[in-house]
Amino acid sequence: MFQNPPMVELADGQRIKLTSLLSRVPSTVRRSEEHLRLCEWVADQTNLEEDARCVYVNQLVMHSRLLLGVSGLRFLIREQAISAVRLRSPVPLPSSIELDMPSLAITFLAGTNRNYLSWRTYGKVFLKIWTHGLYRLVGRIFGRLPQRSQAIRAYVERSLVSHKEHLASSAILAYPYKTNWLRQFRFFRGKQIGKQRLYLMGLPYGWFDTLRLILGFGRRDEAIISLEVAAAERHARELHSWGFREIYSDSESETIGWVLNRRLQEHEIRTTNVVHGIGVYGPYLWFDECHFLNAPQQEYYRHRSRLGSAKILREDISPPSQIAEKTSLASRDAIVLLRGNWGNAGKEFERDFETQVAAKIREIAREWGLPFWVKFHPNSGKHEQHNFCELYSAQPAPSLTDDPPWKAPVFINTLSTVYYQAREFGPVIFARHPWQDPRDVFGNEITTATLDELPGVIEHLVRGD
Repeated sequence: MFQNPPMVELADGQRIKLTSLLSRVPSTVRRSEEHLRLCEWVADQTNLEEDARCVYVNQLVMHSRLLLGVSGLRFLIREQAISAVRLRSPVPLPSSIELDMPSLAITFLAGTNRNYLSWRTYGKVFLKIWTHGLYRLVGRIFGRLPQRSQAIRAYVERSLVSHKEHLASSAILAYPYKTNWLRQFRFFRGKQIGKQRLYLMGLPYGWFDTLRLILGFGRRDEAIISLEVAAAERHARELHSWGFREIYSDSESETIGWVLNRRLQEHEIRTTNVVHGIGVYGPYLWFDECHFLNAPQQEYYRHRSRLGSAKILREDISPPSQIAEKTSLASRDAIVLLRGNWGNAGKEFERDFETQVAAKIREIAREWGLPFWVKFHPNSGKHEQHNFCELYSAQPAPSLTDDPPWKAPVFINTLSTVYYQAREFGPVIFARHPWQDPRDVFGNEITTATLDELPGVIEHLVRGD
């Protein structure tokens, strides 16, 4: 029933878990064409129909630590950062893996049951079933579904900001936001749940599908996909029966989006999505219209998704702010780090690199006598913010638009979406790791620097010499 964990044998004889390598691998490996093809190869070994296959690929890309570990191992060997001689895998892998890594022998362990999604993912599915059921129950008991032809599928305040022009005419369907429950509860505060326009909603997971998931241990992956596809199809029928004709969302991270929005289109319901950040998720999307932040993000989805039309949100925004006057370094009054959500998102490489960046900024700020501010991600808790600021002698930054306590800041970024807001207020410098170039995510027009280059680039950018 339980799989042996995949193990890597190093040249010195040491054995380590494959997934332990993930802390050493940049998350951009997940978006690589090589990794996407690996996940597609796994899905192609099943007898799943097209819709279910697309959902399975999305699940593997987003949640299979085993496959990400394989791609990470391939990356580290290519970068000569690890000397591995054998991979012991509990599941089959394509022959191309051995061709790409001729120095690595791959042994497939006996008794494999071909599950690429972990037991942890399996447990999270049950939590998802419970929370979505609870939201549906509370919505029905205490709420009344608004009679509108338009609806916004919302998670937190960001969902409403993305579609603010449709707020007055839309019903707001609030779905569980497992990433940060406290943030969602703050979103609910000030709203009357179930009254007026806000209505608690969830996916309709069926009892039979849940029972099949419980009993189908040997085929865990396929049982999860069957459950998710059935819930998506059932929900599309619900939304149609409730009279909605247009659905607005920021749900590109939803693995079932291919099926849900395809069925909505079949019911002649138009779907429009505005991405909620610079990240990319499962490669199979289905929307009548999708708005991306930039060209690299759109390119990631272009070959596999079905998008009636695609737009880039930032095309009509002014170029990165460049300080008009050639002011001296002494006129800079703050250094602001735009911090990501790496720890909560399980992106250990980005988290560790960002701590190195913070330590470097602390040195620069002390040397130049400048205050060090940190613009935290909305999902960061107060305890996390306090500990980070105490460690790096920094202060939590307020909103960039609500009269911030600086006049001429320098922003330092790794991969935060806040770049698009910050660049309107001052120069933004991206910290670049040898294994992760922010230009792959944000385009070639940005300014980048390694940790060693950071002080000189800041001075050059500010002085203009």
